[in-house]
Amino acid sequence: MGKILVVHKNELILDVIQEMLQDVGYAVTLTSDPQRALSKAIATRYNLIIVDRHIEGHYDGGRLVELLRKYRVSTPIIGTAPEGEWAEDSTELVDCLLPSPFEYGQLLRAVSDLLDPRTRATIEELTQNPAETEELLEGPLELLDELPPTEELDLPTETESEPEPRPQTPVVARVDRSERAWQPPVVNPRRGPDRVLVGDGSDDTRNVVADTIKKAGFAVTDCADGHAVVEATMFEDYDLIVLDLWMTGLDGFEVIETLRMSGVETPIIISTAYITREMVQELAPHKVQKILLKPFRAKDLIEAVKEVTLA
Repeated sequence: MGKILVVHKNELILDVIQEMLQDVGYAVTLTSDPQRALSKAIATRYNLIIVDRHIEGHYDGGRLVELLRKYRVSTPIIGTAPEGEWAEDSTELVDCLLPSPFEYGQLLRAVSDLLDPRTRATIEELTQNPAETEELLEGPLELLDELPPTEELDLPTETESEPEPRPQTPVVARVDRSERAWQPPVVNPRRGPDRVLVGDGSDDTRNVVADTIKKAGFAVTDCADGHAVVEATMFEDYDLIVLDLWMTGLDGFEVIETLRMSGVETPIIISTAYITREMVQELAPHKVQKILLKPFRAKDLIEAVKEVTLA
């Protein structure tokens, strides 16, 4: 019947919504992280997105909706929150506002109105008994465990947790997502040593990583933000990308989604001081070869680079 992305801060509510929608045949993807939601929505064609106003992270539900439209994601969106809590400029970008707490039948009817009115018969059948109607309740969100740090660290120490919120940007009108498709241009032919692209938002770390890889005999290009990384791959062919997850502009997840969506299959080594098990699982399908936890040793960096480029 279709694919639905659900974005909510509460894991209990995510599970309940998933069960509701799967009962009537939808495939459901869940996330509580707005950045992951943005990356997924850009890279995957969903039939519907459900966004709660009070998601937690680098931006709230209203900002997520603005970014979805900015990046030309035209998928229908249902916004949920207590009545009146969506900002006026955000309400214009969603297709349906569903006041919370809401009931089983209310959610399914809103979904069917946007996707397929033919599902109404199924929905009416499932909700005709008032005893079967469930009201969603707020509850605590259990955070995922972080991975442990590495030993023997000699690269610049960084305090890196969640990236800072992005500055407000103008919201563009809806555009059909098919207009965003593009083919990578013909890359410049090259000779010489293997080329490595380094993307890191910290000047100190980027310089140390780039210099270390250069001394090992590689040709290195370095970029300070995610947009620059994507642009660099449009004009040059690289053997490896060493990518920080929490850059400005586009973060590492968005960079990877954008590259893979546009046909760039260059192997990637992730360098980061903050990552969860869920994030590791999300990176696995995208040809990410290794994850280096900051701060790491120069020796470990070179071993990883050589292992990937010689594979």
